[in-house]
Amino acid sequence: MPLFVTVDTPPPASPYVREIDAQVSYEQQFESDLRDEAFDATFLSCFEFPQTIIPLDDAGTLLKLWEPLELKVNSFDDTFHIDSWGITMDCDDVHLLPEKLARRFMEFFGKSERAQMSAVDEAQWIKILDTVDYQLFAVDRAPAHYMEGVLRRQSPHVRVEWNEDEQSEKLNSAVSASLSLLQEGDEFSAYCKLGLDNEIKSIERVTLLVS
Repeated sequence: MPLFVTVDTPPPASPYVREIDAQVSYEQQFESDLRDEAFDATFLSCFEFPQTIIPLDDAGTLLKLWEPLELKVNSFDDTFHIDSWGITMDCDDVHLLPEKLARRFMEFFGKSERAQMSAVDEAQWIKILDTVDYQLFAVDRAPAHYMEGVLRRQSPHVRVEWNEDEQSEKLNSAVSASLSLLQEGDEFSAYCKLGLDNEIKSIERVTLLVS
């Protein structure tokens, strides 16, 4: 009976073999990364969305973009992404993008007004604000101001003297249509929407002030 039993076992792995295996694995991973980069370059392309005026409501509140938004299109799954707005949509729904932009802006605006933004929301909100004329939005959104004045001239151009600053102002035909029933010298009150530089954008709820 033999004193020792011989068992066939594989020789221990050589450190050199392990080093080669690691190198091969690294090279394979590197080639895989290159293929992934080539994949991204093949299937991603950029387009501009030309519309820069986004209606926010039926009352004339507008959102003006400083420049056309860049859409990164992934042709592999037919979607596009807008980095600055954090929006991803199907390419077939691109016609719905203005509505999506309006809703997303108002959602973030509502959160900011109520101070309910997370750190992630704040970072995204800052990116969105960088793309829009926020001053114009604030002016459009502001409520109408109560004002009193005197109609100084009806023709050929309407001119009004406002009591607030006693300065006369020439009104364009679209704005002055609300004063068509007034005569020169009439005192009146009205609610006026102001634009940039406090120019009159619209006049409504006109009341004749009779002494």
